[in-house]
Amino acid sequence: MQFHEFIRELPQVDPPLVLSGELQNQISRDSFPLKPEVVLDLLPDLEMDEDITEVHAIACLEPQDEYVALVFWKVELMRYTFHLATFNHKGELIDHKIIAGTEIENQRIVEKVAVIEDDGFIFAARGEDFVSSNQSFDPSTSKKTNYIIRDNGEITKI
Repeated sequence: MQFHEFIRELPQVDPPLVLSGELQNQISRDSFPLKPEVVLDLLPDLEMDEDITEVHAIACLEPQDEYVALVFWKVELMRYTFHLATFNHKGELIDHKIIAGTEIENQRIVEKVAVIEDDGFIFAARGEDFVSSNQSFDPSTSKKTNYIIRDNGEITKI
């Protein structure tokens, strides 16, 4: 399948696009995983165990002059991540970042939520909570990270 045909099949979304645990539930109901060879063709640097990993292409942002931005959801054992990838109009990868997701890490649930705005700014917040119910949420573990999609398609932490 050609790149332009592939992106035509994806829902085109208008920002703001919120990537969170709530969206994960909707994706798991409403979409199907991509074939591993398609994933590796689009995202050659993505680590993937075909037996326990699924990748869903979930959205295409409004194409820009120099790039097209796609959002993917990667499902692994105890780890769910949202990936933002930019491609030139020939379908060649420009940049790729994990910008949101949920995972279990050192007996903590780590959740990162991101909002992609229409001007290419991405606001992400990360928080942790203990798996054990004996301990409470520690707000000092919260962190924010901002990104921007540059005019050339690079995704830069700011």
